[in-house]
Amino acid sequence: MKNNLKQLSFGIGLLILFTHSVSALWTKVGPMNDFVYSLAISGNNIFAGTGGSGAGIYLSTDNGTIWTQVNNGITNNTYTSIGDIRALAASTYGIFAGTVVGAGVYLSTNNGINWNPGNNGLTNRLVYSLAVSGSNVFAGGPAGVFLSTNNGVSWTQVSSGIPYIYGTTYDEVYSLAISGKSIFAGTVLDGVYLSSNNGTNWNSANSGLTNKGIMSLAVKGNNIFAGASDAGGGSIFLSTNNGANWNSIFSNSKAYTYALAVSGNNIFAGVTGSGVFLSTDNGTSWTSVSDGLTNTNIWSLASSDKNIFAGTDGGLWRRPLSEMVAVKYHVSLNQAAKNIKIIRTDYFNFSGQKLPIRDNKPVAPANAFIIKRNIDVNGIAYASKITAK
Repeated sequence: MKNNLKQLSFGIGLLILFTHSVSALWTKVGPMNDFVYSLAISGNNIFAGTGGSGAGIYLSTDNGTIWTQVNNGITNNTYTSIGDIRALAASTYGIFAGTVVGAGVYLSTNNGINWNPGNNGLTNRLVYSLAVSGSNVFAGGPAGVFLSTNNGVSWTQVSSGIPYIYGTTYDEVYSLAISGKSIFAGTVLDGVYLSSNNGTNWNSANSGLTNKGIMSLAVKGNNIFAGASDAGGGSIFLSTNNGANWNSIFSNSKAYTYALAVSGNNIFAGVTGSGVFLSTDNGTSWTSVSDGLTNTNIWSLASSDKNIFAGTDGGLWRRPLSEMVAVKYHVSLNQAAKNIKIIRTDYFNFSGQKLPIRDNKPVAPANAFIIKRNIDVNGIAYASKITAK
């Protein structure tokens, strides 16, 4: 009787999980209906940098349910609107915001209540990317890279080694990432550049990189991920040796990978026109996790402890991580029901949708995660996670 109660409670728990996953999926959050170019998370605060008609910065303090526009202090001398907030970066000192209409970098030290410009020495105020390491802040744009060693009070151009394009300007630095003492810069035309001396010098780190239009970078332990443009030759690349060599791990020649985000052992990729993809094995395999995402033009990604957020060209979307990366049960038939007679086996995807069967196998994309549910003679379910072959 005791064992039956345990099995019954497990079956009920499984039913609750499936019901929850069907109702959740991706949901649109916030008042933003235009581009969400950038996202940053600091503690319980989530910041979204937007463009278009409602350009500015939005803040949520309740995991993305309610959003408030926080633009006090942000001005623009070039246009009447604030302009696109292309970059956001959080540090222990505050939140940095980078604009692309000549307003430069702004800093808030009170969670967005007020913003102050920090552009002394920033001779080019178009900012596409930001990265923070301690009191050092790096800003990337059409003039290469700038460095502030005093939390944005003043800036120095540190672009030596990044190539010129059109004869007079540096290649645009669209993405930045920091791994220990290594600073990585992703350029629009010339691939990845690496500095090991705080930006004083940059060296090409492109061996194996068959697509040199780098739109995004992310660091996961000793692994560096690079998301590329639609120029062909691969969409996502991985280096396991600090940029010395790269391998293509995902290919979509007709799309840009503008966004990469790390959550624990998982890596998410935002691919324009295709949505969000997840890898739980360091990029060896990828699964689409875009169910319910009606806008698949992804420009930004960020992960909190509970949710993954995706910024699109038509607003912001949220999905619980538990639906994709945190299966709470690993009870298999062999472990829990060796002597139980099974009368039916069903298969579901992670959205809770029942999968069709062909040749005694579930019909699903290669490497997709599947829930296998065995039903015994008493109607009790036993579940395990499997991977489609």
